[in-house]
Amino acid sequence: RSSDLTSVGEDWANVVWDPPKYDGGQPVTGYLIERKKKGSQRWMKMNFEVYNNTTYESTKMIEGVMYEIRVFAVNKIGISQQGQTSKPFMPIAPTSEPQHITVEDVTDTTCTLKWRPPDRIGAGGIDGYLIEYCVEGSDEWVVANEELVERCGYTVKGLPTGKKVTFRVRTVNIAGKSEPAVLTQPVTIREIVQQPKIRLPRQLRQTYIKKVGEQVNLLIPFQGKPRPQVKWTKEGKELDPKQISVRTSECDTILFIRSAERSHSGKYELSVQIEGMQDVANINIRIVEKPGPAQAVTVKDVWGFNALLEWQPPKDNGNTEIGRAHV
Repeated sequence: RSSDLTSVGEDWANVVWDPPKYDGGQPVTGYLIERKKKGSQRWMKMNFEVYNNTTYESTKMIEGVMYEIRVFAVNKIGISQQGQTSKPFMPIAPTSEPQHITVEDVTDTTCTLKWRPPDRIGAGGIDGYLIEYCVEGSDEWVVANEELVERCGYTVKGLPTGKKVTFRVRTVNIAGKSEPAVLTQPVTIREIVQQPKIRLPRQLRQTYIKKVGEQVNLLIPFQGKPRPQVKWTKEGKELDPKQISVRTSECDTILFIRSAERSHSGKYELSVQIEGMQDVANINIRIVEKPGPAQAVTVKDVWGFNALLEWQPPKDNGNTEIGRAHV
């Protein structure tokens, strides 16, 4: 019978066949495999040495292109007349996983998710998305949507109130399901009365500048009910409590530095989170001081009561742009 495809991927396919019913009076010693693009007359040899198995993985194909494979049996007398030819097939793969899955809203029985399309889609495209959830204490993933979702958002309904639930999203296409994008933390199914929101003061929307030795005292209001989790980081790292103090109430947070140093300069990130919902603000702080002395001061010319001076900028600019020079 003809060769059968057992599985395909982005640039490969596995083919399997049965030995011939008639061996020509001599045992079959192996097989020769050839491949071509559908519509082409040119068959390309896959092996030059006799291949002994009846399964073969063909590689280095182009995703989205139709191919055919045929197999010849070989014995001591020669090569079989008729090669077994597969049905036309197309190498194709599932997409990569969806990106940036987040929670948009939570009630006492529902959770609304949103996400972005996968980075790699490929020739198979996207037929839709599959949403699944798992209740804490169980290892069963429940399919939330009977039909594939075409847009990058979905409200999962009928969830158990007060339980912690983990969510994941997959893409689906002709090649199957992608790897899942999993929400980083489980969501407690409860009513979110007020979504988290940072009220960043206007003066902090541009670089906040202080001199070395001065205090830094930033008060930033926020909202959210139930009470949000508040977190400060600098350049993606935890703050050093020995150098920087943080105090947080139900409605605001304070970042306090008693005596600023230039090392305190950088990009600070404030996040306010309730379950999977989050608001983020970035605050740029620059601590400055007087610049160092000008370098290589020379007198280039003198005439009458005048002199032409020339110099190089200081090695230390005080962590800010150099303005006018005083002579």
